[in-house]
Amino acid sequence: MQISTFFALNTGMTALDTASQAENVIANNIANANTPGYAQETAQLGEYGSFPALPAGNAPLTSGQIGEGVTVTQVSRQINAFYNAQDRANQGTYQMYSTHNAVLTQVQGILNEPSSQSMQNSLDQFFSSWQTLSTDPSNAAAAQSVVSQAKTLGQTFQLVGNQLSALQANLQSVIGTAQPSAPGGPSGQLGELMGYAAQVAQLNSQIVNVSQTGASPNALEDQRSVLLDKMSGLANIKYFQDPQMTSGSSPAPKYPGYLDVTLSAGGQTIYLVGPAGSPPQPTPTDAALLGAITSGSIAGNMAGIADARNTVGYLNAYVQNLASQVNKAYGNPVFDVNPAGTGTPPADSPVVYLTVDPSFTASSLSTAGTANPGNNSASQAVANVQNTDTSFSYNTYNSIAGGPSSTQTFTGTFDQGVAQVVSAVGTEAASVMSGEQTANALAQQSSQLRQSVSGVDINQQAAQMVQYQNAYSAAAKFITVYDQMIQTLLNSVP
Repeated sequence: MQISTFFALNTGMTALDTASQAENVIANNIANANTPGYAQETAQLGEYGSFPALPAGNAPLTSGQIGEGVTVTQVSRQINAFYNAQDRANQGTYQMYSTHNAVLTQVQGILNEPSSQSMQNSLDQFFSSWQTLSTDPSNAAAAQSVVSQAKTLGQTFQLVGNQLSALQANLQSVIGTAQPSAPGGPSGQLGELMGYAAQVAQLNSQIVNVSQTGASPNALEDQRSVLLDKMSGLANIKYFQDPQMTSGSSPAPKYPGYLDVTLSAGGQTIYLVGPAGSPPQPTPTDAALLGAITSGSIAGNMAGIADARNTVGYLNAYVQNLASQVNKAYGNPVFDVNPAGTGTPPADSPVVYLTVDPSFTASSLSTAGTANPGNNSASQAVANVQNTDTSFSYNTYNSIAGGPSSTQTFTGTFDQGVAQVVSAVGTEAASVMSGEQTANALAQQSSQLRQSVSGVDINQQAAQMVQYQNAYSAAAKFITVYDQMIQTLLNSVP
């Protein structure tokens, strides 16, 4: 079998075409160097094939093959699956600490300790007014000051409670709902999470269809990578190749490129995407989702809600006990602890209730109980409440996804009671801030590792561009020279 005289021209053409395709891949890399989710692509080259070279005429038989050129066998995405998974997990942890820290900063701002408008200052002013009245029970100005400071104390604690309750409500709104049946449909972060999951499911179908044709769905996988990043920032998702991806008729997988996405906690797995080939999964309940989320910004907001809720519950138990002890010491109602028709708010209620009883007025101070002119025992008894040990119980929550985690008991003075709640929030804020710093360092490290594989190095691409440019020029030169040889041959034939 003889090889055509024009065989080498075809070989040269494959070199031109391959160099051109490789340059296109490099151009795409450079164009998308800053595109979120883009993974650097590489043109994988391989021999086009070989052609048996048989001797012509009566020449001795010899074996051999002549290459037919070069081709682009695949355009592959440069990724490291382990680095990607590690980075997404680290980014989710960082988002959780960062979000939680931001909420605790707001809680500390609401408590506003120490300041002239703080709970501790209003408590001091309240008991100080009683101490002043005890030195001169008939002093009308001192009596009016007691009533005024009582109202200020109630307003201060209720203001703090209302702001914490508003913060809690806002965080709950931020988290939102995943339920299509909710007013307005899915909302907040849970709505975002399920929305991203729906987009991943759509991309899964497209990737499977493209992969089954033998093409590379690189752009679709880049889009899915962005969505997985966003989902990881919200919650502790896990993703993996569907078990059926490697099953089915051999050698082709049944669902090439399909990824399942799940949330797992407490031995329970919630499918956000998948499994392949199954009917669409029903939307999980919000409670089930929240119970399975342990990382990401949703988890940070959940922890923030628990902080606000615990603080309100503690303050509510605190003021109820304070009101009871003050009323007992005075001998008549100073604070209304159980307004008609409302009942005493429970310990976990988002309400701090402390209001002055309507019967407590400046004029009543001179006639009610033992607080009459010339008798300072009641005023002194109330003043002594500040430094008298007391005890009350309150509930604490670890998460909004479950019920009360435990019941705690405080024992100490009312001053120590204020100090405890401020100290508890401050201690937790310091711990969360430390966790955020550590998580941030790990997230930066894993991001750099991921980028070292998937990121586009402009300088490296420029060097490869020159390499393929030289290959293209050499192939073009070869075709020109070979064409000249053919022309010379043709011209020499009579």
